[in-house]
Amino acid sequence: TIPRFNLTADTTDLDVCAGDTGVSSLIIATEELGFDNPVTLSSLATPGFIGNVLLTPNPIDLTTSPANSTLSFDITTPATTGDYVFTIQGVADKEPPDTGTLTRLVDLNISYSAGVTAATTLLIPANTATNVSTNATFSWSPDVNATSYHLLIATDMAFTNIIVDEIVATTSYDAVDLPSTSELYWKVATGSACNVSDVESTVFSFVTESLAGDCPLGVTSVNTVTYDFESGAQGWTHNGIGASPDGWSLSSTNPHSGTQAFYGIEINGLDTVLVSPEIILPTNQSPLTLSFWNRQSMEGRTSGGCYDGGFLEISTDSGATYSAIPTAAMLTDPYDGVINATSNPLNGSDAWCGDPQEYLNSIVDIDAYAGQNVRFRFHKGNDGFIT
Repeated sequence: TIPRFNLTADTTDLDVCAGDTGVSSLIIATEELGFDNPVTLSSLATPGFIGNVLLTPNPIDLTTSPANSTLSFDITTPATTGDYVFTIQGVADKEPPDTGTLTRLVDLNISYSAGVTAATTLLIPANTATNVSTNATFSWSPDVNATSYHLLIATDMAFTNIIVDEIVATTSYDAVDLPSTSELYWKVATGSACNVSDVESTVFSFVTESLAGDCPLGVTSVNTVTYDFESGAQGWTHNGIGASPDGWSLSSTNPHSGTQAFYGIEINGLDTVLVSPEIILPTNQSPLTLSFWNRQSMEGRTSGGCYDGGFLEISTDSGATYSAIPTAAMLTDPYDGVINATSNPLNGSDAWCGDPQEYLNSIVDIDAYAGQNVRFRFHKGNDGFIT
């Protein structure tokens, strides 16, 4: 290892405007292993609009480290708005007994604007657009002098509740996970070193698409009944069918939220159910849905369908009989396929068999049962070959 020096700058990103004078940055040289030879600075790859370059002092005396030189320059020639690189080079003789020179470079990123900006025109989504995806691309017209665009999306026209706040260099932005069934507002401000302040566009509004389980815009969802199992089973029961053992229990392992959730174990030939208390479903609250978070680790078949699986059932006669809720009612997370294993007591049933499936919010259409007293039952079965 030989003595050497490093070269940096206190500001490597500089925003400049046509006609600016006295633009500056501090060039900093630091020694390593006792290097103290003077460092001579020069400019390389100088953009054509930069003139009157000064480096003071030059060379840099490294007998005291770190040592600085002030770079200053003017914007002397018009250019096209954009990003440029301005490189400063430092050269010093090597310490004896080594011969030759050491060279270090530091790049300054120059964002040049030819003039003040105007308000951009918003393009997509159009003003008052409806059914806009919750993962939407926003676009607007370019401004020849803009070096940045500031996008804001809010839930109110006054922009007091901002949900997207991004500064980009291009004329588009891909937003993700916008709230569904919501009226939102957006605007874009053009930025330039020539501006006193950013220039804002007009404000556009739009309505996002409705997702499964959403109430119509302007209608508030109402939870008729909720269960979180934090205080115990809350009236839910579980048992094996016939001679099958009971495979359900409250577990603190990997709940979606809180401290515990119901967990169904795997046992060869298992046929087990988890049953809700009786619930009175309301009327005049359409769309009526059941939602729950579930995580699955049940064996699927590589050729399609399931070896192990589970499905959702409903009873309208106080649990005397149950019928399977079909996959057509699954607004999210539909069944994965048919159980195809003769050793599984539920062979032939449509079922979930995520292998594995991380937590998903399953939403089920139960509008057809409005006004009835119902019980829900999660029915799970395993084949005879648990590994």
